[in-house]
Amino acid sequence: MKQLLKSLNAITRDLSDSSLVRPIINRRDADKQFQIKAAAVLNSAFKDILYLDSDNTPTRDPTFLFDTTEYKKTGAIFWPDFWKTHGENKIFDIMDIPCNDEWEQESGQMVIDKERSWLPLQLAWYMQKHYEIYFQFLNGDKDTFKYAWQALDAPYYMTEAFLGMGGTMVNGRFCGHTMLQYYTENNEDKIMFVHSNLLKITDKNHFMIDGEERPWQQAKQSTFSHRNNYIKPEFYIGNGGRACMDFTHREGEPEALTESFDALLPDFQKDYFKLGGIGGETR
Repeated sequence: MKQLLKSLNAITRDLSDSSLVRPIINRRDADKQFQIKAAAVLNSAFKDILYLDSDNTPTRDPTFLFDTTEYKKTGAIFWPDFWKTHGENKIFDIMDIPCNDEWEQESGQMVIDKERSWLPLQLAWYMQKHYEIYFQFLNGDKDTFKYAWQALDAPYYMTEAFLGMGGTMVNGRFCGHTMLQYYTENNEDKIMFVHSNLLKITDKNHFMIDGEERPWQQAKQSTFSHRNNYIKPEFYIGNGGRACMDFTHREGEPEALTESFDALLPDFQKDYFKLGGIGGETR
């Protein structure tokens, strides 16, 4: 992997190197090392950062985000998650920030001006370094960024379009295994990132069609997704033990629109696997 990155003129860094600006020395006793994200951003040689999780794929060249009005105004663009932090969570008292009715942050993608965001990045790094304390209140690293920005009254832009889901139908019900993050241009929500968070823990045999893996059949998005907190995403276990997400409407929540994934993103699925993308796991 290092040789491949070197051939692309990419420089790797060992985040446990004590000579770095902000190293992360200790590993968590867990498969996922959420606590390295702020260190990865801080120790990058770049000023303007597009951070991506390793299972997150842009649908097009994302560099235009650095030129958007929102980025130029705030220096940080974040995206929402499916969940809300409970109002009784002590993190609000610890950080001395208000408890607002808002969605959590999904940190699989972030656009950050490191120079303008230097101070909140330090706080996010500190919270991640001391994960044994802060991760008791938060689900990994993701909201350490948003809450660090809020605690220091630093500006950021949270994209208005609520995230959608990519997946398949299972026994007549939609089973989403991928987060679809949007960016709105000319009043149109366009899928910007395909974050395969649950796909990688799903048996790939569920997705085989004519000898090819086709994990994305449908895309689902709320019909009222802008600045709306009255949406009900739901996690459930589907047939065969599959981890699934779906939108529910049991209490009058807005309906969701289900569309063909390939119609929205022609050739994405083909190119994803052609270029070495990883689908479901082999069991």
